[in-house]
Amino acid sequence: MQVAGEAADTVPLVLLRGLLRDSRHWGDWPGRLAQLTGRPVVCLDLPGNGALVAQTSPLAMPGVVAVLRRQLRALGVPAGRAVDLLGLSLGGMAALAWADCHPAEVRSLVLINSSLAGVCPWYRRLRLASLPLWLSLLWRGLVAREAGILVLTVNRPQVRERYLPDWRHWAATAATGRRNLLRQLLCAARYHQRRAPACPTLLLAARADRLVDWRCSAALARAWQLPLRLHESAGHDLPLEEPGWVEAQLLDWWQSLAGE
Repeated sequence: MQVAGEAADTVPLVLLRGLLRDSRHWGDWPGRLAQLTGRPVVCLDLPGNGALVAQTSPLAMPGVVAVLRRQLRALGVPAGRAVDLLGLSLGGMAALAWADCHPAEVRSLVLINSSLAGVCPWYRRLRLASLPLWLSLLWRGLVAREAGILVLTVNRPQVRERYLPDWRHWAATAATGRRNLLRQLLCAARYHQRRAPACPTLLLAARADRLVDWRCSAALARAWQLPLRLHESAGHDLPLEEPGWVEAQLLDWWQSLAGE
């Protein structure tokens, strides 16, 4: 995949995390991606999360996108510069909205375990079996809830054990508040988009996702005729649990685009 007038490896890859998470929760994956691809990798926080924890989370996606675009410019990526977006869950919805509102700024999309109102039924966008644990998270302390989130989003116990100390530490220093959690849930529930992205788009999903049913990604693939690649055993946080698999899918897809 090439961009007129510049080498492909100079196009920034922008990573967007999901509900309650921020750029710290990618772990060492951004560094791995930068080394693997030779490209700049930029991590942005959704308003209300991470470095933007003091902000009020918008109730509509255009408000989220406006904050993300300002953040990208503040990090030195000039206005009008096209980027590749990779979004996980709620981050995938934000990536879709960005590409829809500002198509000239988005060269390609990768959506991981994401969903969309009007395409996916609500009981698959948030699996019913996970609902009791989700409700319990609303009333747990900010540090205590991290173990519950890892149970919901990561299937391999050894991966949960590895990241739990860091996640608890980050929750103690800058954690999304209950009000912003509810606002982010409402924003995700309300967001819908009728038209397919104008740019190349890849869907990645995990069949064993206990938070969002993988059939949401399948429904998007059918509705918009998009490629879908499935992992058989990982949970919702695919890049954290199976980074090597995600990297292989990205490299293969980017190579296929370069050959078109």
